[in-house]
Amino acid sequence: MARSRARVDYLRIMAAMILGSCLWMIWTASFWYIQSVEVKGASVYTDKYVQEFLESQHLIQKHILQINPLELKTELIKSPLVKDATFEREVLPTRLTVKVQERQAAFLIFQQIPPSKTAKTAFFIVDHEGVVLPLPQDVVDDKGANVRLDPKQVKEAISVEHMETLRQLDLLHRQKHLETDGVFDISDLQNIILYLPGRQLTVWLGRMEEIPHKVKLIDPVLKAAGTNASQIQYIDLRFWKHPVVKKK
Repeated sequence: MARSRARVDYLRIMAAMILGSCLWMIWTASFWYIQSVEVKGASVYTDKYVQEFLESQHLIQKHILQINPLELKTELIKSPLVKDATFEREVLPTRLTVKVQERQAAFLIFQQIPPSKTAKTAFFIVDHEGVVLPLPQDVVDDKGANVRLDPKQVKEAISVEHMETLRQLDLLHRQKHLETDGVFDISDLQNIILYLPGRQLTVWLGRMEEIPHKVKLIDPVLKAAGTNASQIQYIDLRFWKHPVVKKK
């Protein structure tokens, strides 16, 4: 009886060892190791960042079940370029696919007043949520309103209030309700200032209300003032029914 029980225990141990060896062989089989990493949904600038990030993780030839997609996602979306990301694992062939939802460049904001619309100067690029993106100026078309914001007011993103004002100005400009190529300084939302670099003229517009009407008043006010724009310090149209021309 004892010999029979010992034999059964021996067989159980051997079976466990064989099963363990088989499982180890399966776990360490070459087909589990990542052969390639593919990125989908990223434009050239975002793709470059994502590729560099993936290379830094040394994923090629790493066991595909030993990587943590959530940890990779958490690190990847720290970049302002990446809004969201999904990591998908596939076997035979073994590869990792990264599906990226990137932030889209929407607006260009000048940090200072450029001497002309085409002048190169410091700027921010933001997406539709106001997040600042590390992108070049040419990713945004030049058909929108020219807007300036004090750099001290910008960190990772611009405020909701500034973003709403930017959207309104850009929409009015694209709809041709703002007949100017000047630069709107929205740093102070209680007094939006329009700079006309080509005419060396500064116009105080106040809040967003009736901005298109105020812009149309500039030339009539200048004509009524009977003086050259270069001799004017600023035009105050905050209370447009009672415009003020401040001479130098």
